[in-house]
Amino acid sequence: MLGQLVAALSLPRVHVLEVGSYEGASALAWHAAIERQCVDGGSVTCVDPWLPYHSPEQIAVSLVYVNMDADLRSGVVFERFKKNIKKTNLCVPITFFRGTLTQMMRIPPITGRWFDVVYIDGDHRYASVCEDIANAKRLVRVGGLICGDDLEVQLDESAVERARELANVDYQDDYHPGVSLAVYEMFGHVWCDNSIWAMKRTLNGWSAEL
Repeated sequence: MLGQLVAALSLPRVHVLEVGSYEGASALAWHAAIERQCVDGGSVTCVDPWLPYHSPEQIAVSLVYVNMDADLRSGVVFERFKKNIKKTNLCVPITFFRGTLTQMMRIPPITGRWFDVVYIDGDHRYASVCEDIANAKRLVRVGGLICGDDLEVQLDESAVERARELANVDYQDDYHPGVSLAVYEMFGHVWCDNSIWAMKRTLNGWSAEL
């Protein structure tokens, strides 16, 4: 699916900023898509604090969150990430910065350039997703994409109130309410396929036509 987004750009070189990398699976997927489809290569820049972010309430109800929290707290996830990206092709380098995107907006390697893609898959709670999208809008060039994962449900007005009630919950009712609400409020209807969503920056704003 990420390869489909790279193909939609039709560029010889693609630079991706990934917000939320965890153990590196999606970073490797971007790397592979660029390596396969872009004759001049490109790059993947990862931004992630690699720190626990689930609330005590979330941790209390799911063993998945218990294990994720423990692995993030111990540094295991970060070490796995570094190991996973170690042997990638230097024609498509994967670099990383440890912190939130808001924190990284203050440093030149992030704020001093344009990206073809900003991919958002970090903290799924509403306020964090809104913040990441707002920052991403300042970094994507015209013709580029803001995209992300875990949009299982595109909201309409009838579902907004329930999503707001769950805005600080990572996952409930078979979807990520914070992601759905933030994307709806920031963009409205977006291009979406198998929970991957995207919007293209145009001269006049944003378009769901890629």
